Amino acid sequence: MKVTTPDIYEIFRQHPAREVGAFDEFYNRRTDVEYAYNRLAGIEGKPDFADVCAYLNKFVEPFAKRDETPKLWNSNKLEWENALQNNLEKPSVIAEIRAEREAQRNNPPPGKSKNKAEPEL
Repeated sequence: MKVTTPDIYEIFRQHPAREVGAFDEFYNRRTDVEYAYNRLAGIEGKPDFADVCAYLNKFVEPFAKRDETPKLWNSNKLEWENALQNNLEKPSVIAEIRAEREAQRNNPPPGKSKNKAEPEL
């Protein structure tokens, strides 16, 4: 599954009550965020907080900077790449969700009717 910045921005546009913030708490209250993270108990294989921060720092960067240049998240390299320079053959996250919902609407499980009230993406 591919993740692109346009897909994420589109989700926020569809839900105007939500907005992309500046991630002030993440950048400026790291000690408090680390304390809260360390309070999450009973999670097997929970990564070290420094690893989570390094990952999130790279992932939220275009949103914190309000950069709407189309980018594609490369989970192998843990970085955003210019989406216009990549071959984007795989469907986007939103396209995959839409296709799955359409298939479910057209082929509901036995005993269920088609649900027209489901929100559109």
